[in-house]
Amino acid sequence: MTGFDSSTDMALMGPAGLSSVVVERLAGAVRAAVDDPAFRQQMITQGTEPLGDSPAEFDEYWTRELAKWGEVIRSRGIRAAG
Repeated sequence: MTGFDSSTDMALMGPAGLSSVVVERLAGAVRAAVDDPAFRQQMITQGTEPLGDSPAEFDEYWTRELAKWGEVIRSRGIRAAG
């Protein structure tokens, strides 16, 4: 469909205020996994595109996604079934 862009994301998140030392350590471990050829191939075989962006890059991406899908939900009056 023209103009349609969607993805399924897997991300490692922690609580607000998590120490920058811990954030960087976890980010480094994720980058190491994403850079590992065997892991990459396993993920690609499963149909995913392994990425290992920095925490700041992911924050920017996540903020854009929240805005995009929030607008879709609001503009179409979508509500959770209850």
